[in-house]
Amino acid sequence: MWNEHYIFIVCAARGSFSAAAVELDMQPSSVSRAVTRLEEHLGVRLFERTARALVLTPSGHVLSEAIGPHMTAIAEASAEVRRSNARAEGGLRIAAPHEFITAWIEPVIERLQDEGFNLRFELLASAHLPDPVGAGVDIFFSHRREDVQDATLVCSRLHDVPQGLYASPALVTQLGAPAACAELSDWPCLVRPGETSWHFTDAEGGSVTVPVSAVIAATPSLLRLDFARRGRGAMIATRQVCDPLVTEGQLVELLPDCHPDPVSAWAFTPARRLPTRAQVLFLERVREALESDQFLA
Repeated sequence: MWNEHYIFIVCAARGSFSAAAVELDMQPSSVSRAVTRLEEHLGVRLFERTARALVLTPSGHVLSEAIGPHMTAIAEASAEVRRSNARAEGGLRIAAPHEFITAWIEPVIERLQDEGFNLRFELLASAHLPDPVGAGVDIFFSHRREDVQDATLVCSRLHDVPQGLYASPALVTQLGAPAACAELSDWPCLVRPGETSWHFTDAEGGSVTVPVSAVIAATPSLLRLDFARRGRGAMIATRQVCDPLVTEGQLVELLPDCHPDPVSAWAFTPARRLPTRAQVLFLERVREALESDQFLA
């Protein structure tokens, strides 16, 4: 009967069903029926109904004085929670692979700070999901959906991030640029642990799978990138990270007409509670950054 009690308090304060209905965004008839239900539940009349106004009965006075301050406090607290959530204030504890933090999370944080949002951030560089309860993580980002099997999390696909195939200029000079995907089987390759083949879409739109010779298997991808820049092998990586290095002459893109499968960016949030405005805002900004192909500075 909480709603009926609250409607009663608003009616007592406003003095009529119509005025209370305006404040509550309800029909006057619905307000009147709610008060009647409460009276029937309590077995007493709470108002004397006159043509001009509602007048509290003695029983109505007793109930109003007893619960009125509490109802007001609850309403004010609820309003403050809504205002705080709408302002996107508070703290966010975010976990993600190091390269994800560097390429997208750091720029988003800087942009939100520049825009004046009153947010605090705690970042955990991790390729694996921390204990979502024990670590108190608000958002976990990952490229590997299959690695996260946790029913307590809500999974959201943010964007498919384009990738390319890269090697150092020195290695290309040594081996010669490959003319077809099949030639990669003779190249030293830098892969994720457990990765045995690469998948491409060729210039005609066909699907090509190439078994790779993994000279180094490493994670995170920044380790593979470091080996690639030093001429130790070819690697597949996101364009956001590697295209600026091509411009600087540190890497060369191989087989530009063949496109490696994109890597999907996923966000995981706790299912045990409604997302805060801060979480919603941050996820929106990260999605925008991914979709706009903003590069690592």
